[in-house]
Amino acid sequence: MSPEVELKFTLDSKAAARVPLVPLLLNLATAKPETRRLRCTYYDTFDGHLLRTHRTLRVQRVGQGWLQTLERDAAPGGVAPPHVESERRVTRGRLDLNMIEDARLRRKLGTWQAAGGLGRRFATVIRRTTWQLETPDGTSVQCVLDQGRLRTADGRRSIALCEVALALKSGPPQALVAIARELARSLQPSLSMEVRSRAERGYSLWRGESPTRPRKADALVMPGNITAAEAMARIVQSGCAHLQRNWQAANSASRYDPEHVHQMRVASRRLRTAFSVFGEIDGGLRSHPLVEELRWLADLLGEARNWDVLLLETFPKLFALFPDEPGLSLLVREATKRRRRARRAVNDALRSERYMELTLSLCEFGLRAREHPALSIPVTPVAADMLTRRHRQLRKRARRLAELSARQRHVLRISAKKLRYTAEFFGSLFPGAKLDKFLRRFGDLQKGLGLLNDLATTRELMSALAASAGAEAQRPLGLCTGWSAGLEEGTLSELPRWWKGVKGAAPFWPQRRHPVDARPPPASPATGAVAK
Repeated sequence: MSPEVELKFTLDSKAAARVPLVPLLLNLATAKPETRRLRCTYYDTFDGHLLRTHRTLRVQRVGQGWLQTLERDAAPGGVAPPHVESERRVTRGRLDLNMIEDARLRRKLGTWQAAGGLGRRFATVIRRTTWQLETPDGTSVQCVLDQGRLRTADGRRSIALCEVALALKSGPPQALVAIARELARSLQPSLSMEVRSRAERGYSLWRGESPTRPRKADALVMPGNITAAEAMARIVQSGCAHLQRNWQAANSASRYDPEHVHQMRVASRRLRTAFSVFGEIDGGLRSHPLVEELRWLADLLGEARNWDVLLLETFPKLFALFPDEPGLSLLVREATKRRRRARRAVNDALRSERYMELTLSLCEFGLRAREHPALSIPVTPVAADMLTRRHRQLRKRARRLAELSARQRHVLRISAKKLRYTAEFFGSLFPGAKLDKFLRRFGDLQKGLGLLNDLATTRELMSALAASAGAEAQRPLGLCTGWSAGLEEGTLSELPRWWKGVKGAAPFWPQRRHPVDARPPPASPATGAVAK
């Protein structure tokens, strides 16, 4: 029996009529599709207690009866369905707390219900069409098309739902991903991976949250008894969710928000760092095809981000300092054209088959991480060693800080960022750890190094603009160069003080006298390779 695995996709409602005609379904369906209507109501306390404890409680109409289900959410961005804690039939669609097996939760909810604080929060009405698929090699997959609406209990807010889900019933996980690839090719560009649960979207609707708000990475929580393979799978799935949530938010927005691009860039960097970190255990991961694909995406996002920073942050400062300089307007017009091209390139990339393949390959890697034998070791001792090595590397690169060249400071900045990401990956493995205090010490240093990097990028972009703008741009270029040099000098003078704070930060992980041997074995076969 295969572990339960599910891949979900959001579909443009105009493309829903094409789904029954997809060759994949016509060729692999074992019988005619079944269609039924589903009604589902979600309950919570007035202050969202179940939401805070990562649970959902719902009552759903099933045939002529009703089913009450209590679930605990799966890991963010994961491909496993939520864990069912209890599921019982109830009468007349009424919530029955006696059917909840967790006695402590049952008592809490009972108290809230008696006080009128437990009630309906949102509901879905869905028309579901289901296909049972079977491949020639015996893989069994269920394909579901859901169309309907999700609305709050008071009826004031609602959103349309149009989704396709693929659930693996038997067979290897890579077979499910192969079917997803075929489905995506048939429905591209109307299809995009969905990493949010329906309950998550319902809660956002109930709380009045904007669907277009940028999202930071979710905090990773890992039990201490998992293997390196399981840890990497969680990190990759979380990174994919971070990336895709911001793309979905950007795609829903009526106006461009630079923070979406910034967060997607952070997500791609965190994912690349994960391959670098675990590459210390399995050397083959450092050259995994996904690393190059993530670099492709990060480069496009970085180009757009650089023009955003120049136009939204740097030019306003220059105009404030030099309000009577006419050449600045000339540079702004040229920069605006280049930013428009960079944004268009990002938009085209995120709607491309290549990006869809990237997200599917990230999911596949998470499902097949256990196939890397070197990652079968316990993660906690190895995580401590990884943090120790990156910490030492950072301290080594910061020697003679005042004498570092711009290139060396850039390398130091990357080392600091990678140590921060690694600390965020593994922080939950060390109970009682002072993770937040450790990370706070990096704040000023990272901002300072980031400012120095932005100033260097500004000079490069301004030089490129001036070269195409002609003689009129030489004066504002000189003003910008002088301004950035002065700001750079002031920032450099503060680096030793900021570094002193970082240097004095005590590691939150245990220091081992004899590190675990994590020398890379022979490269393992690449799993989830990206199709080119």
